[in-house]
Amino acid sequence: MQKDVLDFIHAAIVRILSEEGGETPQIDEKTPLLGKGGVLSSLMLVELMLALEDYCTENNRHFTWTHDSMMSAKNSPYQTIGSLAEYLCSLPTLGQEK
Repeated sequence: MQKDVLDFIHAAIVRILSEEGGETPQIDEKTPLLGKGGVLSSLMLVELMLALEDYCTENNRHFTWTHDSMMSAKNSPYQTIGSLAEYLCSLPTLGQEK
């Protein structure tokens, strides 16, 4: 599933960046999402999270993008494209939440 998730995140980021009218940088799973070298603004991150919420719903995954652990600066899955994909792959399927 991780390749599918990475592909979706990549496509969503490219779409979001292209809507802003700027050049789309080379991105891969090590690309920072926010902060120094990050490719997304705060507003763009919200757009990505909304797209991921829909993606997870369609793929029967429980995704809560405002959970406290998501906002932790040290362990945030928002650090890179890869960390976000890894987090999404670790989510329980609906009906199997702990």
